[in-house]
Formats: sequence, C-alpha cells, structure tokens
Amino acid sequence: MDGEFSMLCYFAHCDGLVLIPTDTKLYLFNPATSDAVTLPKSSNDNLQHDGVYHSAAGLGLDPRTGKYKVVRSFYRCSWDDDPLASIDRVGMGMEVFTVGGGGWREILPNPPYPVERWQTARAVNGFMFWHMNKVRDRHEQPPRGLLSLSLEDEAFAVIGLPDSLDPALDDTFMLDVLHGELWLSAHTSEMPSPRTMTIWALCVEESRWKRRYSICVSDVCHPMGLAPFDGMVLWSGFTLYRYDLPSSELTIECDMDGLRYQGRRARTWKNLFAFNVKPYTESLVPITL
Repeated sequence: MDGEFSMLCYFAHCDGLVLIPTDTKLYLFNPATSDAVTLPKSSNDNLQHDGVYHSAAGLGLDPRTGKYKVVRSFYRCSWDDDPLASIDRVGMGMEVFTVGGGGWREILPNPPYPVERWQTARAVNGFMFWHMNKVRDRHEQPPRGLLSLSLEDEAFAVIGLPDSLDPALDDTFMLDVLHGELWLSAHTSEMPSPRTMTIWALCVEESRWKRRYSICVSDVCHPMGLAPFDGMVLWSGFTLYRYDLPSSELTIECDMDGLRYQGRRARTWKNLFAFNVKPYTESLVPITL
C-alpha cells in the first residue's frame, strides 16, 4: 500500500472484519484469514477537496439481512468549485456499500445534520453513531446529541446526550463500543485531583443513557474492556492502563512510547508516532465484493 495514502483515520471493527479509512480510499480486511480488499470507487469520489477525502466512515452489521455495511459521508459539490463554501453550502450526504451486495448507493433522505469530518462511526446492535458538526455559520445548530443511522432501514435519528452531562463537555467526550454497548466517557468533576471520569452506557431501544462507572483519572481515557477481578483496561496516548475499581488504583500495563518498526525499503528502525488500539475478536467471516 506504499504511496496509496498518507493519512489514516481510526479503525472500525465488527465481527472480525476491520475497516481502514484513509485520505484516499477505504480498505476492508480480516486479519484472521488475511483477506483484504480495496472498496471500489463511487460516483461521489470526485467530490473531494485538494484530492483528499474528508469523509466520516463506519462499518456495521445489518441485523435484518446479516450483511455487513460500510457507510461514509460525502459532499454534494467539490470545495474546489467554491473554496470559501461552508458545509451548509456544500451539502452533506451519505452512501452505503453492502459487502457482497454490489456497489455504492446513496442513502436518502440526507442526514438531518452534518457530521464531523475525519471521524469513524461507532457501530453497535445494528446502529451507527457520529458526532455532529457544530458549524459556526449555521443558522440552525444541531441539538445536543449524536447522529445515529439504523443499518436495517437506513433511517437517521438524533440520540440525546446524558441529562447529567455538563453541556460544557459536549465537545470533549469519547465514544467506545464494549460488551455490545455504546459507552460515553467524560470528565465530570475538576476536584478532587485526580479528576473523575464518568462512563455512561446507551440503551439503544429506549434511547436512554445509564451511568455505569465513575473512576478517578487525570485524563479522559478510552475504556478498552473489563479485566478479571474488578479491573478495567484504559487507553490514553501511548499507554495502556489497568484501573482497579475497588481501590481506584491506576497502574501501567503497557507503555508503547518506545516501540519501533523496521521500514520496508530502507530497512532502518523508525519510531511510531500514533496508535490505534481496538478490542478485536477473530472470526472466519469472508470478504467478497
């Protein structure tokens, strides 16, 4: 893949399949079987800016058909046609690719609000979720919430944020999928030090958030899973932590700041500058276009 892209977005994982969004193309692969494909171009591939995608993508399972779907956003016209255009003026749409079911097709009607660029949707229980874009020159700002898409009927909706979440934190919370649930994590207190991070879980059927955990950490971390004996694995920056829930003790499990890799061409060791950590479960799901 040398030279095919210069930027990666966060990976998406669903039932052993992994989606890699880049600044030029979307790639889908199964690490367990070594199957890998480049998703085909669509009629909207020319709607870019400086030859680069600014889309938001996602991967999920349609529970009605049992098919996997890749969804991405696009813009109705190119920024090159109007370099000063806002997202409102350019217009945002979304399209879906059913794995093993043909090419790209547009989802209609359009999403009610644009989503933030360069994000990867969180998918759980047949739904995808995105942060919505708060554009300064919009006449109508989006409500406090997440944009959701049902993969079954391909209908958009807005899911409100937890009532107890401070509106000042609307731009700082994190979304993760663990144990079949969408988790939202945010700092909810400045004092005492270290600060408290609260984790809510979404009940999709009821569009209701339930507070799950409050833990004492200085930074907002991605929860990666529950560990044996009342522990939780957290990820922040270059470090994986274990948090002991009864004692509130935080310990380093793995520090990846010193990891290096050997370049394919020069055969020299290089430093890693970014990490994309995802819980992963192996499967034999085939990939066919």
